[in-house]
Amino acid sequence: RSAGPAVKPLLRDVAPRLPEDRSQFGEGSIISEILRRLGITGGRACEFGAGDGEHLSNSAHLRDAGWAADMIEADPDKATEGVYIGVVDPITVNAWVDLTCSVVSIDVDGEDYAILCAMGARPAVLCVEHHPMIPAHVSLLGGADIGCSALALKEWADENDYLVVAMTHCNTIMVKGAFASAFDDVDIDFLHMFDPSGVTWVLSNVKTGDYGIHGPWPFGRAVELPWAMGEGLDRG
Repeated sequence: RSAGPAVKPLLRDVAPRLPEDRSQFGEGSIISEILRRLGITGGRACEFGAGDGEHLSNSAHLRDAGWAADMIEADPDKATEGVYIGVVDPITVNAWVDLTCSVVSIDVDGEDYAILCAMGARPAVLCVEHHPMIPAHVSLLGGADIGCSALALKEWADENDYLVVAMTHCNTIMVKGAFASAFDDVDIDFLHMFDPSGVTWVLSNVKTGDYGIHGPWPFGRAVELPWAMGEGLDRG
């Protein structure tokens, strides 16, 4: 019996975690591996939702390696020296982002998708936050209060000549479609890349009709709503 085809590794599994990477889930190291494959050794990066420009930053390691880095943070209590204080939204985004950027990271906890759609720049690499509690098969645009699903970002990529090449717990990383051949050796199947560890769901008790939250519930708080208590429901 002949052996089946070799299983390709995920990009996040072949990108070594760099000691200088301060990102939350290895996004910085994945971005560096992508840049290596693309032959991009320097340039400009832009990070929306940069915090203090160090802790959990997706681009601080590029800045430290000599890249020009525009870091923008809306919360003045988080921003430190070297981080611009300002609100990035679909109206203001193009005043902040340089069209020559090779890397753009969008992590503003809400309007990430709207900012992406409004942004005129088309960098080689995009890293955009998705809501980790939304399942892989759901395409959802939840607005400023919820954010977007990973599938919504994949659909945007497909429509705008980008290719999703890696995903972490809460970030979708994509490159321009022209660079697709640089990733022939890794698995870029969407369902394989998607990390389901944050998916949370609501199930009803088939006997009582009461609803309960299931899954890791990694952040936030439960809110008591009438429908969650079984009230106001048409049970036929």
